[in-house]
This record gives sequence, structure tokens and C-alpha cells, in this order.
Amino acid sequence: MFKPGDVVWSKYDEYPYWPSRIASKDVTDTLQSYNNTNLGIGVLFFGQNLTYALVEEKNICEFFENYKFYYKGSDEEDFRFAIEQAKSNQNIEDPPLELPKKKKRIPKNNKENNTNSQSNTNKIKETLNNILLNYPQNTEMAENTFQELESLSSVQLKTLNIYNEVYLLSNLTFKTDPLSLKERSKNILERWNTND
Repeated sequence: MFKPGDVVWSKYDEYPYWPSRIASKDVTDTLQSYNNTNLGIGVLFFGQNLTYALVEEKNICEFFENYKFYYKGSDEEDFRFAIEQAKSNQNIEDPPLELPKKKKRIPKNNKENNTNSQSNTNKIKETLNNILLNYPQNTEMAENTFQELESLSSVQLKTLNIYNEVYLLSNLTFKTDPLSLKERSKNILERWNTND
């Protein structure tokens, strides 16, 4: 339906419809590849900073036919500037497409993973023990050790069979349910120790 160079209104994410232009096929292909999808059309959003995005076709409509519906979308200066750019589309050159570099995942060898998993397990056990030993006698120390448990990443926690219990435990607050916190910490440790 749309072809490169068409001036359109495009809606990206939660933003309002914005004056834009259908990007070249190369830009669309690059954006689709970068986002690991074959859905969407590359558009160039007009304004002080020209930016590209991949937009679903259902969120794109012809500019001049729909002008009366969207031209009052915003009073901000950048919006008015974008409308003027859309009207004089021929004067706007396509900027180069600059994408942030994706971080490469470097897989660890299995021996390293097993060692890390065991040290994570020991750290969580130690943290739960500290909660048991220090709460409610030393609330501040118990809170500090519990924050250590919460700081572990979900990937680290998922390596353990008790992920759900630890997650639920981390959502308990000290002030509202201290007995439940202590009791659940104790139960998790008991189950853990029987599985070792």
C-alpha cells in the first residue's frame, strides 16, 4: 500500500501520530533484521531530530488525506516543525541509519557455569540463614542480607529449583509479615538441605 518516499502520519508505541515518511526498502530491511522481525515498515519521523523506527502498517496513514485529523496533535514547536517538513518533503534528505550496537553474548564453558551456580546457591543459603539468625533481633542486618538476596539476577535464581519461593519471599516486607518471612526462610532452607 505505501511505498518509499510517501509522506504519512505514523504512530510509534505510545506516542501520538507524527508526520513522517516511508523509508527506503534498505532501511526497512535493516530495521527488521536488527529487531529480529519481518513485521513493520521503516519510517523516518520528521522534526528537529530525524529518526527512524519500525512501525506497524495499521499505525500508518496518508498525510494529506488525514491532515485535518492529526495536525492539532500538539502545540509544541517540534511538532509544527515536523508538519512543515512533511509538507516540503522534497527538501529533506534521508539521514544515515545509525543503530546502537548489540552486546554480544559470550557463552561460558560448562565448568564455569557449574561453579557459578554452586556459589550462587551458597550465597542464597547464607543470605536466608542470616535472615533467620538476625530477624527480628537485628532488623537492619536482616534487611541488608535480604537485599543481597534480592540483588541476585533472575538468571542466577532460575538455576535453583526454589526460584518461585525465593521470588515470593523477596516480595514480603519486613514490617507487614515478619513471622511469615522467618518461617518461609526456614522452610526453604530445610527443603534445600534435604535436596543436597
